[in-house]
Formats: sequence, structure tokens, C-alpha cells
Amino acid sequence: MRSLIAAVWLLYVSAPVCAEIIELAPATMAEMSRAPMSALETPERRERHRPDRPLTMALPSTLGVIPEATSGIAPPKIGAAFRAASSSSFYPADAAGAVSARHVVAALNSGITVQDRAGKQLSFVTLGQFWTDPSLPSGGVYDPRIVYDAVNDRWILTTLYDVNLQNGAMLLAVSESGDPSASWRRYRVPVDAAGKRNADLPRVGQTSDAVILSADEWSGDSFLAGSVIFTIPKSYGTAAPAVVVQHFTSLFDVAPVSSSTATRQVVYAEGPYMVVDELTPTGLRDPKAYTTSVAFTHGFEPLLGPQLGSSKLMDAGDTMPQNAVSRGGALWAVHAVKVTSSRTAILVWKISGGTAKTYLIEDPEAVLAFPSIAVNRFGAALIGYAIYTGSTYPSAAYSYIDPAGNLSASATMKSGESAYFFDRWGDYTTTLVDPVDDTSFWSLQLYPLQPNTWAAWWSQVPVPAIGRGRAARH
Repeated sequence: MRSLIAAVWLLYVSAPVCAEIIELAPATMAEMSRAPMSALETPERRERHRPDRPLTMALPSTLGVIPEATSGIAPPKIGAAFRAASSSSFYPADAAGAVSARHVVAALNSGITVQDRAGKQLSFVTLGQFWTDPSLPSGGVYDPRIVYDAVNDRWILTTLYDVNLQNGAMLLAVSESGDPSASWRRYRVPVDAAGKRNADLPRVGQTSDAVILSADEWSGDSFLAGSVIFTIPKSYGTAAPAVVVQHFTSLFDVAPVSSSTATRQVVYAEGPYMVVDELTPTGLRDPKAYTTSVAFTHGFEPLLGPQLGSSKLMDAGDTMPQNAVSRGGALWAVHAVKVTSSRTAILVWKISGGTAKTYLIEDPEAVLAFPSIAVNRFGAALIGYAIYTGSTYPSAAYSYIDPAGNLSASATMKSGESAYFFDRWGDYTTTLVDPVDDTSFWSLQLYPLQPNTWAAWWSQVPVPAIGRGRAARH
């Protein structure tokens, strides 16, 4: 099987380049907040749908299949919960976030909100204010992603940028301390030297020594059916980081794998298969494909979700992998899948020892979408996602997989408070392990506050630590 995959791997061409970094002026959040509304502000981000991916690998019909798991336990209860932000001016939201021992940061198309762990707001700037700089030509900023680098106690923020769908770039910001409301150093990394390409639909992963951002590549408004991957090293001081940019043709919707090691991997879907690849400085190598007994289909046409109080159907995204985590000898990945022509579910993959076990999260009355997953030090996983039904307002939900592999029933994370007259949440949500105990979870999800207003909601989900049993004395 591996030799068969290697034969078609020539279709994927990588051109690693140590990118030219354009440094912007350092700025504090307070300085940014005084900037006027900028030409970088883009109140509405147009969605660009892509064609279906052709199957490029001749893969076996079965490989490491374990029957999918079933529900059987109660989910853990939510602890702290609070609103991160809301907006009726910027659409869609794109819910990215990160958490440290002191701060909770939401990065949305409307702006960057810094709060303490109880929900008190410490600072807010719009996305355009954050990136306002004389050297940055007026364009659009969108699709922010953020991670917390615990080893170096700093935050790493990325945002996509283009000027009328040309001169695409990844905007990179690194906090100068563990306080995200203080000062940031900022850079611009072009998608390509010629300025002909732009990027969309970013996915992010963090390893022990790098942050990896992948995005689909476009030329103007034409989809190139390829990916660009930015590898951002963590090991740098006052100099600009040596970001490596790689382009891959015929490969898109790639999700980097988060890991506590230096191993760099990506996952992507090929028909009914989940493919895991190692990312190296010269390209991808050693692909491995896994399948499941779950019957589902992929598609890039919008998945449509019903809602109470309106005939407006919600655009529920597509079926490509959203994020992946490697921990404790297992690799976890998550994405939505079409189980009928009108209904979607969430498929969770747990790949270890050459086999794949899958968990199907479904509701016969619901469309589920925009999943994100995190895995704690005991091997338990939390999955946050959007849920749409004809009898409820669009809401956020979650499911839990305990260390023994038992899948919980679905539970509500935040109920919607209104029907929503726009149709999109964006492209992603965020679920994280709490860095304080490496056991509990945080998840940033979305819900409608008013018919024309979305809101982002943080939920902490405490999970009891696993301790050794205490012998009884008789």
C-alpha cells in the first residue's frame, strides 16, 4: 500500500522558501485601540466555495477498521462560562481563541478580546485596529487564529490579508510577554513573491517548537486546488522569525496536527479515508491512510441547517478536517460528515497502533457542524460544535470521550437566543485543554444573540483528575 501511495505522491509538489518577512511597527493594545476605523476592516467576508476534491490516491478498501463507538456516559458539567464578544457589524465570526493561566483571548473577525479567566474584559481592539500600520496597504484582514505558547509565555496570532484578492499575506503577531493586552511585535509574510495569490480557510496546529498554519490557495477569485503551509518557529528572540512557506498542488484542506513533540504532521480527507502525513522541510512523506465503517460522503457545497423562527437555512460549512491532536500515542482528528442528503454528524477519529477507531456524534433531528477537539493528559477528549434543528435556535453543543473510550451523550454548551438572519458562523470553532491542570477544557463556540447579531461564548469544562484508588481498612 505504501509503495502505491508513493507512486502518486509526485502529484504533490513542495517548494519550501524561507519567506521575506516585512516587519511592521511594534504596538501595544492601548495604542491600537486609539487607531480610527481602518480600510482594513471588512464587515462582510464573502464565502468562496470550492469544487469537490478528486480522489488522487488508489487506496485499499479496508485498513485498520474498528467499529465506531456508541454513547454511554453522561458528559461533564460546564464550570465557568461567559460571553467573549458579539457583533452586528462584522460577519461572519470565525471563532478562534486561546487560554493561559491568567488570560482568555478570543480572536474573531470583529476583533481581539482579552479577558481574565472569570470573564472580566481587560482589552478589546478591532481586527483592523490591531493591524493598522503605515506600511500595510489598505486591504482586507480576516480569518484570525491564535495560540498560546506556554513554554515561552507568549501569544502567537495570525491573520490572513489581501488587497482586492491580490498580494495575499499571512500577518503574524507575537506578544512581547505573557500579557496579551500589552505590546505585540507584528510582521507580514507574503503568500507568494509575485503577489498573485491569496489564502483562505486557515487551520492551525502547535508543536513543541513551531506553530503551523495551513490555508487553501487562490489566484484572485479562482481556486488553485492547492495549499500553502507556513511554519513559524518558536525559537527566536528579538530578530524576525524565519518563517518557512511551502506550496502544495492538488492538496488542500490540510489540518496541521498539534503535538507536545517536535514531530510535524498534517491530516486531510481523501474520499472515505483520513490520511496522515509527516511535514518535513522538503515536503510531505510517509502518508498513511485509514478508513472507517461509518457510511458518509464529503462535499464542498454548503451544508444547510434549519432553525426555529425562520425559514433561513444556516450555512454549516463543509466536511473537511477541522483540527487534529497527537497525544499519548494516539492521533485524534475531527470533521463533519454527511450521513444523509439533509443531515450531518460529527466524525471523530482516534488513530493508534496502525488502526483507526471512530466515534459518530449524531442526532436524527439535527445538523451538526464546525467541530473542534482537544485531548487532555489522561487521553480524554472534548468536542465542541454547532447544532441546528427546526425546533431550536442555532446553538453550541459538546460531547466527551472518557479515557476508557466511552462517548458521552451530546449536551448543550450555549443555547441560541434568537433566529439568525445571516447564514454563516464562519469556518471554525476552538476547543482547548486548560494549561493550568492539563485536564479540564475550554471551548469557544457561537450562538445568535439577536436576528442580526452573533455572539461568541467561552465555556470551561472541568474534568476530575484520575487518581489512584485508596485501599480500605477493615
